[in-house]
Amino acid sequence: MILALDIGATNTRMALYDSDLNAFEMKKITTPRKDLLGSLREIVQGHKRGNDITALVISVAGPVKNGAVQFTNIESKPILTESDFIDFVPSVLIINDATAAAYFESKTRNADDLIFLTYSSGIGVGVISAGKIVNFEKTADEPGHSRLDSRYDIPCACGGSNHWESYASGTNMPKFLNEYEKAVKHEITNHTTREIFESADNGDRHLEEFLITELGNVNSCAINKLIHKYGPEIIVVGGPVALYHQHLFLAGLKPNLQDKVVFTTFGDEISLLGAATYLEDNYKIS
Repeated sequence: MILALDIGATNTRMALYDSDLNAFEMKKITTPRKDLLGSLREIVQGHKRGNDITALVISVAGPVKNGAVQFTNIESKPILTESDFIDFVPSVLIINDATAAAYFESKTRNADDLIFLTYSSGIGVGVISAGKIVNFEKTADEPGHSRLDSRYDIPCACGGSNHWESYASGTNMPKFLNEYEKAVKHEITNHTTREIFESADNGDRHLEEFLITELGNVNSCAINKLIHKYGPEIIVVGGPVALYHQHLFLAGLKPNLQDKVVFTTFGDEISLLGAATYLEDNYKIS
């Protein structure tokens, strides 16, 4: 049995999968902000009681190198390694969440060239090129941190500025909106990302224009860069920021992109499914 964890900046999802990747005991908790490692070890130990868990897979935001990841989306910037859990289960894998999702979508869609985009607290990008995973070894290499030409100068949590994530992520979109409002001399609204989308859905023309024109420009520019670099057959989009507001997301994309973009049909489970599938396909699980 595989225990899968998907650790996001806000929430951690978990599921148990049998050998046929049927899921049960799925649940979601708030991601621990303090002592992440200790909290996760307790979770794994708790699931071991009464369950024959032979493997653990953890999907994470950010680059994974040599079985380790440093979280940049949690204030203390904790580090997790596969060896932190090897005393509980014989097989342990840490994998990037967008990479896991891309792997699963590539396999189920039979697409050797595919990009998966996840829009949540940050922006994750998973790339399958010629049937192989493209790995990004450091934050600066990740497409979510590609630099965009912009009249604004919005900082990114990684320490850079004018990154794709500086504008289009759930965390930074309100800052982008406020900079836009200053530029057009509109009253500063101080909305959360959820409020921006909900108000646009309810007929707020100012916010609808921001999402379709300004945010759409940013997403179109970044996605075009990915297409020119990797030449994907298809781009699959996930994450709550996009999935819960698909019509507004698509409306902002340039016409040449709209037919190339589809939304995942696996919802919030996509990274868990992808991580468990990759583990089962590529590791010997006793």
